[in-house]
Amino acid sequence: MLKTEATVTNLVVCLTTFGKMRHAEKSAAALIERKLAACVHIIPKMKSFYEWDGVLQKESEVLMLMKTTADLTEQLQEYFQENHPYEVPEFIVLSCSEASPAYLEWVNQVTR
Repeated sequence: MLKTEATVTNLVVCLTTFGKMRHAEKSAAALIERKLAACVHIIPKMKSFYEWDGVLQKESEVLMLMKTTADLTEQLQEYFQENHPYEVPEFIVLSCSEASPAYLEWVNQVTR
């Protein structure tokens, strides 16, 4: 691990997937506008394999990565429960133990 100046943080990275790019882009814009995320990345064209209703599924999806603060994850999850096109949307939160002070300050500023 690179040991430069780092700060213990409340920064989290949240993940979800979408079947269509337009749904991901619409959600990304809404999250930034509502200040629920500081930054959203959409990674296109991945292949997902999973079981649904006892049948193996193989689908093209897009992955969304969101950087936000831990105190906003409940609101973020509520947004997806109300607006995600999937019956059971993926919502995973990964904690970040360290971050550069400048980046953390920026995330905290833009999500207020």
